[in-house]
Amino acid sequence: MNNTSPPSGTPDTSETPGTPGTPGTPGTPGTPGTPGTPGTQGSSIVSDIPLVENQLFEGTPSKKYKTTAHYLNVRNEPKLNSDILGTLSYGDIVSLISISGDSYWYKIKSTAGLIGWASHKYLVNLGHDLDIEQDDLPWVEIAIRELGVHEFSGSAANPRIVEYLRSTTLGYPYNSSDETYWCSTCVNWCIEKAGFEGTDSAWARSWNNWGRRIEVPLRGCIVVFKRGDGGHVGFFIDESADHIKVLGGNQSDSVCYQNYKKSNLLSYRMPY
Repeated sequence: MNNTSPPSGTPDTSETPGTPGTPGTPGTPGTPGTPGTPGTQGSSIVSDIPLVENQLFEGTPSKKYKTTAHYLNVRNEPKLNSDILGTLSYGDIVSLISISGDSYWYKIKSTAGLIGWASHKYLVNLGHDLDIEQDDLPWVEIAIRELGVHEFSGSAANPRIVEYLRSTTLGYPYNSSDETYWCSTCVNWCIEKAGFEGTDSAWARSWNNWGRRIEVPLRGCIVVFKRGDGGHVGFFIDESADHIKVLGGNQSDSVCYQNYKKSNLLSYRMPY
């Protein structure tokens, strides 16, 4: 489970220049002839749990991403104080080449041939765009692009799931582990990314009091289920006589589609 805390600097976009994070402690020099280990750069992720080294996709088929910032810096190396090679504009399509060891920086290639490192926060995966329907609610588009996010095995955590967790009031250490129940935090993250106010709660049933109740479900509305003393929450996609197809997080340890029994339904919710 590779997990990292959010970077200590401000987002790396030209319109909002990033402030470098706190410099790390320099590594201990090696013996003569053996260079010491470099210290952590200020632009690196400040981590409170282990990082997975060299989590790269070199040699794998390219994955397409779209830029969501108006001016996104492309840098020579995966750190904030590296030289800027160029910028990307809103809506630019790029191909993924590799990912930095802390999963924060994506090495990309633009359609114009620009190759370098950019912040993942302003790149959305287009891999599942065919699942998006023309009249989908804005948070559903966001959730669909999260399909495939999954928990990591071992002692690290998926940094994307940690982003979900930290969109709520959940405290440490629960907001740093992808073994924390995260269905509600995934919904909260998607809702807030779409510009709406969530519950900021990691408790699934908190959504049973959010917005307004609707009796007839709409594709993308929030659906809340009971499960013992707890619950589950996700986005309504479709239904059959006995089941509801849900797009959500922490479903088989991932963001995916899964069917849930109608007998456990608590409510359908919309923000307006």
